[in-house]
Amino acid sequence: MIYLSISTVIEAKPIIKYLNLKKNNSFTKAQVFFNERITLVITGIGNIDAAIVLTYVFSKLNITPSDLLINIGVCFGKNCYNSGDVIICNKIINITKKKEFYPDMIYIHNFKEDFLENLLLTSDKNNIRNTLVDYESFGIYKSGSYFFDNHQMIFIKIFYCLDDYDLISNDKINEIINNSLESIFSWIFEISDLLKQNKILFSIDEKEMIDKFIEKFKFSVTMSIEFKNLLKYYKLNNKNISIDILLEKYFKEENIKEKIIKEEIISKKRGKYIFELIKKEIME
Repeated sequence: MIYLSISTVIEAKPIIKYLNLKKNNSFTKAQVFFNERITLVITGIGNIDAAIVLTYVFSKLNITPSDLLINIGVCFGKNCYNSGDVIICNKIINITKKKEFYPDMIYIHNFKEDFLENLLLTSDKNNIRNTLVDYESFGIYKSGSYFFDNHQMIFIKIFYCLDDYDLISNDKINEIINNSLESIFSWIFEISDLLKQNKILFSIDEKEMIDKFIEKFKFSVTMSIEFKNLLKYYKLNNKNISIDILLEKYFKEENIKEKIIKEEIISKKRGKYIFELIKKEIME
């Protein structure tokens, strides 16, 4: 099942129409729409409302490893993109709590990528910097993390430039969302099909190997997150060599010693150097 988190009725309407969703009246405390493949939840505006509503809905459902949680909505900013541009969020920054979250960026796409700043509803739009801004992503991520693994959550934002108009109209929201739906959902359905095939789930042996590798080369938290994302990307794209064989050669010092000496890599940079070697190999 694909679960869509949408903050407002205005944003949800074109999606409900596009997907031909029907009202699910079994949820008395939330607006939920569905078909055989999609469940759409209207959360309301703000982190608290989003977290409460999603937790209420998800607690009544059986979430599986092949499910997806997709947040789709309009985000704001100044002069960083054109209104209507679709952006996949690679980092969510909660300004108030000074916390950062990293959705797994393991799926190939043709959209733009950027980080997203999550603000309070009371934040002054006039003080927004040249970044992407929304009001619900932190609440969605926090609630979703209790039911979904990181690679099952995707944040898709449709950009609206605050310099275009003083106040965005309902018609404008409808227009920029409608213009993006075909490209967004053709991609989402493709990702959903891959998840159903369990192509990116690590085996127990693979998880042990990955943890040992991170420990041996003393990866930072950020490097560890990106490293796991790279390996998920590796599995997702049907590489012929298994993960254990891919990593095993880096455990053997003789295979990398010459390169380290040649590049004059000092001890404290060793982990970063190994990381870059693997990243280059995977991405080629």
